Amino acid sequence: MEQQLYKIGAVSQKTGFSAERLRQWERRYGLEPAYRANRTRYYSTDQVAKLIQIRGLLRQGHTIGQLWSLSSEELAELYDTQFAPEDATSSVVVLVGPRVAELEANSASDLCEVARRIVSIEELEKSLDDLPPCDAFVVEIPSLDARRLEDLSNLLPGLVVAVYQFASKVDLEEAQQSNLMVYRLGEVKWSDLAHRLAETLQRTRLSGGGAVHFSEEELAHLSRTQTSGKVAPKDLVDIVRTQRALIEHIQRIGDCAFDVELAGIVQLSEAKMEEALKSLVDEYELFVEI
Repeated sequence: MEQQLYKIGAVSQKTGFSAERLRQWERRYGLEPAYRANRTRYYSTDQVAKLIQIRGLLRQGHTIGQLWSLSSEELAELYDTQFAPEDATSSVVVLVGPRVAELEANSASDLCEVARRIVSIEELEKSLDDLPPCDAFVVEIPSLDARRLEDLSNLLPGLVVAVYQFASKVDLEEAQQSNLMVYRLGEVKWSDLAHRLAETLQRTRLSGGGAVHFSEEELAHLSRTQTSGKVAPKDLVDIVRTQRALIEHIQRIGDCAFDVELAGIVQLSEAKMEEALKSLVDEYELFVEI
């Protein structure tokens, strides 16, 4: 019985790995498509199933180097049968700070599973070599220090979300410029935070480990590209550019915490529009490979 074949864009949607990452693994590990037609790649059902197994094991803390040479049967043996398939809206987090732990305890959400609770940032920094696999760190910080959080983000193997008690206008502006997720203690519910965190992580997963971001040169190229589809790349490019302009405008004139939050909401919307544009890029393979 012949297996169903999937284009690289469909494989990306099913597995959560970006087309760019799949091409990288093709070069590095020999992930050859089951079939090629000109520049279009097609992957088999078995290949998609193996990638989904690998995705689950990566989230359990294994590395791609450990997994790639294993057969589907060996991956199945390694795979923890108690591990639920990845849910698009779930995340595993480490909580740092007593008020963060209290916030979660008062309104726990099914969207987040707590892997560990750590008493302070100082203790977290001492535990860098002994951290559990997780998607994000929700960190309590009494006074919002964007530079310290940015340094922490560079050290930790996951997204950093800060819950602060006090912050100046400059602090909030620096956090916004650094694309940090920050919330004020007492003004955010855990359920809302968990929902926003899950949305951000899902966007990251869809792009294969990093947020989608087309350069202005890439947008200019795509706006001139034609496809056989019903939606032209230029239509999406125009929306992305408008949203980016709006974000810059809000950040320039904003003078309160609400403006920071509003800019963040628009950024989420812009990122989702870039995901739509990326789907078009993957489906029609619009970028020429180097």
